[in-house]
Amino acid sequence: MFLLATDKVEVCPLFGEDLEIICPKSDVIVTSSARYGRMEKTRCLEVDEFIGCDNDVLLLLDQWCSGHNTCRKEIPNPELRAANKVCLRYLHMYLDVEYSCVNGE
Repeated sequence: MFLLATDKVEVCPLFGEDLEIICPKSDVIVTSSARYGRMEKTRCLEVDEFIGCDNDVLLLLDQWCSGHNTCRKEIPNPELRAANKVCLRYLHMYLDVEYSCVNGE
C-alpha cells in the first residue's frame, strides 16, 4: 500500500474566489475530503463570526471533480447552499477541499 500526496484548496466566495483544481495532463483528480461551512476563525471573514459548523460535501465534490483533469466551479452555488444543514445562512462560509492528482492512464 502507498500513500498519495494530498493537496488542499480553500475557496472563499466573499473574496471572489472560485474552485479551481488543475492536475498535470496525464493525471486525474481524486477528492478525499470536502467541507463547506465556517471551520476556522482566520479564514473568509469581514468581522468576527461564529465558527464551528461545517457540512460534509465530499459526494458533491466527487461528482464535480473526481476523475477529471481539471475542476472549475463557481462558489457558492445552489448545490452547496442546499447541502448546508448545520450552518446559519448569514455566515460567510467557505469550501475546504483535499485532493490528490493520480495517474489516469
